[in-house]
Amino acid sequence: MAGMALLWGTSKGPASENLDRVTLEQRLTVIRIYLEHEEYTIVPDGPVAGVDVEAGERAVFVQLSRRGCTPTVPFTLVPHGGGWLVRDIDLAAAGNPSRSCRDE
Repeated sequence: MAGMALLWGTSKGPASENLDRVTLEQRLTVIRIYLEHEEYTIVPDGPVAGVDVEAGERAVFVQLSRRGCTPTVPFTLVPHGGGWLVRDIDLAAAGNPSRSCRDE
């Protein structure tokens, strides 16, 4: 999870530098569970409707494949230190990780 902590954050920097360790571990655990997958594809021209992106940010859409489901999940990226950090992930778009997509 140390790698995730360096890739997730805000324009102020990585979450590992701005959140206490317990809160950070709890949030990253939830993100990891929701984004668990067998394969993924970055969608080159993903949908934009409903994604709240501020000036200077980017939306990236990732199609996850898991247990027969293929949800497209929006990630919002924010510039930081010459690179990008993941500011937001629409975990609801990933679907409930404990259910098959056929049950939803």
